[in-house]
Amino acid sequence: MSDSLIVYLDDQERLLDAYLPYLEHPESPDGSSSFCYYGINYYTRERTAQMLEQIKADRPEEWEVLLPWLEMAASKYNGFYFLGI
Repeated sequence: MSDSLIVYLDDQERLLDAYLPYLEHPESPDGSSSFCYYGINYYTRERTAQMLEQIKADRPEEWEVLLPWLEMAASKYNGFYFLGI
């Protein structure tokens, strides 16, 4: 799907090493606001925009790949979901 990103299991550790700091504070179904590796993590449009600005400033590994997708999530959609394994 053009509006989805898929992370292969082999790349999971690299992704989380580089992006876990940005993935903190989702809207969690349990109200904890903590990232869940195995569950549903929702990021509002506002939180996605904040994340986008942080990533632009920090430029973590492969940020160029993620940037257009996050821009679309922050402007065209109401944020995004990160579904765990």
